[in-house]
Amino acid sequence: MSSPAQRIGVFVCDCGLNIAGTVDTEDVARFAKTLPGVAAVVRNRYTCADPGQNEIKKAVVEHHLDRVVVASCTPKIHEPTFRRCVQDVGLNPYLMEMANIREQCSWVHMGDRVGATRKAKDLVRSAVERALLWYASPERLRDLVLERQGTGDAYPGLIVIANHPSLLDALMLVARLPRAACVMKASLMRNPLLAPGARLARYIRNDTPSGLVRLAVDDLRAGGQLVLFPEGTRTTRQPLNPFRPGFTLIAKMARAPIQTVFIDTDSPYLGKGWPIWRLPPLPIVFRARLGRRFEPRDDHHVLVAEVQAHFMQGLRAGPMAQGPRQQE
Repeated sequence: MSSPAQRIGVFVCDCGLNIAGTVDTEDVARFAKTLPGVAAVVRNRYTCADPGQNEIKKAVVEHHLDRVVVASCTPKIHEPTFRRCVQDVGLNPYLMEMANIREQCSWVHMGDRVGATRKAKDLVRSAVERALLWYASPERLRDLVLERQGTGDAYPGLIVIANHPSLLDALMLVARLPRAACVMKASLMRNPLLAPGARLARYIRNDTPSGLVRLAVDDLRAGGQLVLFPEGTRTTRQPLNPFRPGFTLIAKMARAPIQTVFIDTDSPYLGKGWPIWRLPPLPIVFRARLGRRFEPRDDHHVLVAEVQAHFMQGLRAGPMAQGPRQQE
């Protein structure tokens, strides 16, 4: 019933007779116990009420759950409720998934208890499978990175660097840093489909090393934030490729601090050499951790070695220090 990688709790709501009057919620709960990764199943009369939310909080703590699926009504009504509920006990609110078994099953299939129950099982299974795919979203990264200076929008001129195990890394970081720009291949900046969006996002083209440095420094001095991967390419030598010195030179010239971020994963998905069309092995788990913040130095070559040593130590001590799982 449980998985060593994820521990999912499924909470099936009767909603009085709104759901249980048509859907056999007891049968749905029994079915949920058979699904991969499910470590706990609880059936509630009203999951959105305080007693139901307390059942969720209790189960998260007692069963060490790291994901939650609520099978109840529409997310339009109670998704914020359940996100706050799991966040209260320390769970990432974006690792809460919902299955709408009221509007999509009970209310539209009145008179067909068997069909409504079968559909409810399908929705619960889909929600559990989605939960297996979720990685912990770094939704607090902006505030954490910039906590010494207040809100993220208020602090200009920051370089954020991370290790680079996957193509997903830039997406994770840039999505949470609204002022951030990335370096983009010059050939892609000439692509008629990609170039307009990249220019609007102030992405920096890498035509030449000197041009890249100049554009990056100008952007930082204008109040931008810059996301860089000092390895220069996705990681091929575990746990880290040798760092290139450009990021410390940019920091020196712009007088910009460098915030380190560790990206931990044991998934080979979209790593170097992974075809974009190949399906990933499940589960996919990525975690972002903040490291030390470094001030710029005049001797930027010495700083490269110090920052790389910090990454080596942090990744080897991290939760996924063994590196990517073997591909099957």
